[in-house]
Amino acid sequence: MKNPAKNTAFISLMCALLALTACATSPAKVQGITLDEAIQGAAANIETSLFPGTKAAVLYFTSPSEAFSEYVLEELSTTLVNGRKLMIVDRKNLDAIRAELNFNMSGEVSDESAQAIGRMLGAQSIVFGTLSKMGGVSRFRVKTINTESANIEASSSVNIINDEQVEILLANGGSGTSPQYGGKTAGGTTAQGKTAASGDRGQEAQAPAAPAGPKSGTYTFWPRPQASSMGKPINTFIAQMVYTEDFTVIYFARRAEGDFSNGSYGWDWDTLNRITLQDLDNPSKFYQPVDADYTHNGMGASYSLSFKRLPVRRFKLWHENGNPVNGPQATFYEVIIPDEPD
Repeated sequence: MKNPAKNTAFISLMCALLALTACATSPAKVQGITLDEAIQGAAANIETSLFPGTKAAVLYFTSPSEAFSEYVLEELSTTLVNGRKLMIVDRKNLDAIRAELNFNMSGEVSDESAQAIGRMLGAQSIVFGTLSKMGGVSRFRVKTINTESANIEASSSVNIINDEQVEILLANGGSGTSPQYGGKTAGGTTAQGKTAASGDRGQEAQAPAAPAGPKSGTYTFWPRPQASSMGKPINTFIAQMVYTEDFTVIYFARRAEGDFSNGSYGWDWDTLNRITLQDLDNPSKFYQPVDADYTHNGMGASYSLSFKRLPVRRFKLWHENGNPVNGPQATFYEVIIPDEPD
């Protein structure tokens, strides 16, 4: 009669020897896929997650190398265009918006700022991603969010092999430390003027003694900053700005001087998400109004916009008029706030 204990020991020994043999014959086995496979997979995920005909902008990709980021952006855009299921914003239009806004996409970008850029491009969805190194492999992530609701519409995350292609791209055009073509600002200010969650502790630690930005008070402009549309000046101006401890209110006028009669555009809640203010000293910072009103402040009736208190001294303000045929057309103001209130 056979000894069960000996049989069990023999089987365990054979299993151990087989496992060691497998390890010895394939020590270099690496889990992951190639970069091109990751790009193809991300594109397929985006196409199946969005409604056919959705207008999307492939906005930025964060990596240690500009060459790597540019390769991903170009290949991902080309794959989505060739898929013919979505409307992809031309990269030339993105470059034009960057130039118009003096926006450097190689800096750090918050999700809210990316939304603002997407709206300027007339895109319903924006696509962006990141690369992060983890030992022998790199994590490749691509996300798609809705420009209006900020809801995540598609997300993919895979390991890619650090093969020769990846090593060459990472070795060319990269600083090795700074992210390129975007990335969320840690502790940065969002488009609504709130501090990102990752930076709340840092802000509390600094404990500023006074509100950021210009002093509280009323700033009357002379000459009044004039708006332009499609590169041409138009008769709408910023007449005054009022800073309180918590809010900044901007008053508009139709005239270069005099009272505020007739105000400016009929701002309302339906168009507030098309109004964006950019800090020109920190171009990756964007803000959106929290309220709009038609008021009378002693100089005539005026339209006004209210923001959470703006920590900016130089800014560009624009209103985007969405046009499905000709694309977004925007009205711009460029403003420098005086050193002292009235």
